[in-house]
Amino acid sequence: EKALGFENVEFLLYIDNSLSVHLKVADKKQRCMDVMSLDRSFGQDVLEMTLTDENLNLCGICSTPDSYKRDRTQIKIFVNNRIIDSFQLTQAICNAYSAALPGGAFPFFYLFIDVTPELVDFNIHPTKRECKMRNSSQVYACITNMIRRALIEKTYSTNLNITPKTQEVQISLFTKTDVSEAPKSEYVAPVKHQSPSPVVQQQSKRFDSSWFDNAKAIMQKKTEPEKKSPEKAASAPAATVSTTNIIRPYKYIGQLFDTFLVVELEDQMMLIDQHALHERLLYDELRSLKDVQRLAIPYEFDVSPSVDSYLQKNSFLYSDFGIELTRKEDKLWELYSLPAACRSNEQKIVSYIQSQTGDLESLQKGLFAIIACHSAVKAGDKLDSFSANELVKKCFSLDRMVCPHGRPFTYSMSKTDLFKAVGRIV
Repeated sequence: EKALGFENVEFLLYIDNSLSVHLKVADKKQRCMDVMSLDRSFGQDVLEMTLTDENLNLCGICSTPDSYKRDRTQIKIFVNNRIIDSFQLTQAICNAYSAALPGGAFPFFYLFIDVTPELVDFNIHPTKRECKMRNSSQVYACITNMIRRALIEKTYSTNLNITPKTQEVQISLFTKTDVSEAPKSEYVAPVKHQSPSPVVQQQSKRFDSSWFDNAKAIMQKKTEPEKKSPEKAASAPAATVSTTNIIRPYKYIGQLFDTFLVVELEDQMMLIDQHALHERLLYDELRSLKDVQRLAIPYEFDVSPSVDSYLQKNSFLYSDFGIELTRKEDKLWELYSLPAACRSNEQKIVSYIQSQTGDLESLQKGLFAIIACHSAVKAGDKLDSFSANELVKKCFSLDRMVCPHGRPFTYSMSKTDLFKAVGRIV
C-alpha cells in the first residue's frame, strides 16, 4: 500500500536478512504492475484509464479480464495519495467491471483519485482510512463511466462518439515487457441537442437492436487481439455461446442445484443458467415495450452538479425509453413517465439516472439490464416443470445465448466427452 502511493520511492523488504521484495523507482503504471506481479494469479497485461472532470482527476490501473481474484483484496483506492476503505467506491468498481468477469470474480484494480482538498474530509476515522467527499455522487458516476468506456474500448475496439464535454477519457494497454506510451484514444465531443418535440420523440427509434452484435466476446477467458466469433466467446473449452438459426429437438431433464436447467440436446448435454436466461428474456421484452405509463404523482429526486448539467443537455435520450424527465429547479428533477412494465422500479431507475452521464448505448444497456437483473428468477429458486420448460423453449428461440451483460449462460458437453470422462470409452 505504501509503495503504490509513492512510486518515486524505492522499496526493499528483507525477511531474515534475505531480500524478499524489491520495488524500484518507476512511474505509476510500472509500479502498479510490479506490485500486481507479486500475486501469482496476475497475468501479463494491465489497462490504464484516466478521466478528468470538474474538481476531479481519476486514474485507474487494473488487470485485463483474464486475471482476477476470488476476493476484493486487490482493489485499492487512494484519495489524494492516501489509501482509504470505501464500500461505496469499491462497489462502483465491482459493478462497472462485473460484466467482464465470471460470477464471484474481482479484478486487480488500483484507483487513484485526486480531488480538490476542500471537498474531502479525512478526519472521520482515527487512522484516516475513511473519508467523506462532498462530490461523492460525481466520483461514483465518473468511476463507473471511466471503467465502462475502457472495457468497451478494450473489448470491442469501437468508437465511443459521445462523452461529456468536461471529461477527457484516455486508455492504453501496457504489458510487462512494453511500457512505452500507447496511442491515446480520441473521443468526439458531443453535439448540443435541443429536446425534440413530442411528435419527434414518438417517431424516434426506441432501441438499437445491434447491441448484441457488439457484445461478442466480453467474457472470453483469454483476451485475444483479433475478433472472436460468438462460438469462441466462452472461457472453458467445452462452453459455447450458441446461436439458434435451427432449433434442434431437445428434452428437458430437470433442475440442478436449483440454479441450472439440464437439457438433453441430440448428442449433447446442456446446462443453462436460469437467472441469466430469464434476465435476457426480460431484457428483450423491455427493449421492445411500446406502452408508456404516466405517473399520477411525479417522482422527485435530486442529482449531483455534474449529472444535473448532463441531464439539461441530454435528458431527451431517456424519452426513447419512455422515461420523461423535467427539471423542477437547480439539481432537482421529476420523473413523469416510464415503461408500463417498470412501474414498480421507479427507485432503481432513479438511482441509475443519478449516477449516469454516459452515451445512448450506455443508457440502453445499463438501464434495462439493471431492471431485468432485479426482476429475473434467482439462483436457488425452485422452478416447476412447466415454468422451466417455458424458459428452455424461449432459450432456443434466442438469436444468441448471452445475457444482457454479454456473458454466455450455457455450457455444453458432448455425449462422447461425457462417456470418456466416466471411462465408458477408452
